[in-house]
Amino acid sequence: MRGTRALAVGGLPTLLFWFGAGPGPNRLVGPTVGLAGLAVARVLPRAWRTRVSVGAAATGILLLVAAPMLTRPHLSGALTFLALFWGMLLASTVCEVAARRRRGQY
Repeated sequence: MRGTRALAVGGLPTLLFWFGAGPGPNRLVGPTVGLAGLAVARVLPRAWRTRVSVGAAATGILLLVAAPMLTRPHLSGALTFLALFWGMLLASTVCEVAARRRRGQY
């Protein structure tokens, strides 16, 4: 009974989109994150590389997992999470670079 009700609430289009959206983004996000990693390794300073790589991977994973739910009510939550996540990465990197400069490591 529960499974039938869950299907009725979300609807068949939501279920089909959930299963159909998986293969397409998987083929696009992996190479995109890989190319972004190569660009990061060549362009950014050493202190930024790890954090930007982690941020790109986390963003890609979030978009892959949450792709079917990125409709109007959930989109703002995902964008808020990404903004906070990247803001924390930026803040931690700036703090680390400032601390290393004070110690004379840069």
